[in-house]
Amino acid sequence: MKRQFISLSRIIAVLFFILLVPSHCKSALLTEISLNAIDRGQYGYDNGRYCRCPFNATLLSYPVGLVDNVHHRNFFVFDLSSVPNIVTAAQLQLEAGDPAFRSNAPTLTYTLFDVTSSINDLMNGTGGDVVFSDLGTGTVYGSVEVSAAANGGMVVVNLNDGALADLNATRALFAIGGWVTTLGHPQGTDEWLFGLTTAKETTQLVLTFIPEPATVLLLALGSIALIRRRQ
Repeated sequence: MKRQFISLSRIIAVLFFILLVPSHCKSALLTEISLNAIDRGQYGYDNGRYCRCPFNATLLSYPVGLVDNVHHRNFFVFDLSSVPNIVTAAQLQLEAGDPAFRSNAPTLTYTLFDVTSSINDLMNGTGGDVVFSDLGTGTVYGSVEVSAAANGGMVVVNLNDGALADLNATRALFAIGGWVTTLGHPQGTDEWLFGLTTAKETTQLVLTFIPEPATVLLLALGSIALIRRRQ
């Protein structure tokens, strides 16, 4: 179960921000932070079980889909301990590698999911069938259509309200699972994304959040003073 993180002071800060900070100032005051994944990889079927393949843990690659007739689901882990306040928007930004896309279809749908199983087991590669299933089921965090145009570029997934709620519920390690949810060609046909990624690719969680409560309060008081002066 995820720990509730939002404190009363932060809730008050949000209310001040919404009600008292002028609308033309809000966007300029929002703060953005980019977090690099502290771990990433994929789970596939190897030697009769689902696991994190040893070579993958070294390469930090994150292929997803059907590769050499084996299903792969990927994951990304982030440390949220440095995030100071309530997150209002989030994106997962993934360098795609080159080639990033293989399919007979024009696009593949890449879908993100919550991870409720043990993050330690996920990272250690000991999660087995439980983690493999978890990476492609549960609460959907967002999705994006990916095509060959992503080769050598960036794949960006905007995270939805369900993801924001979970992001705001913890300031510890946070994992996201990924799966290609439109695999439709015959078994044995490769359909994958991020197939040739290595440790050199960047994978980031980009968060937008409201300033610290004290900052919001000062801004709100300043706005009230300005309004009174104009009256």
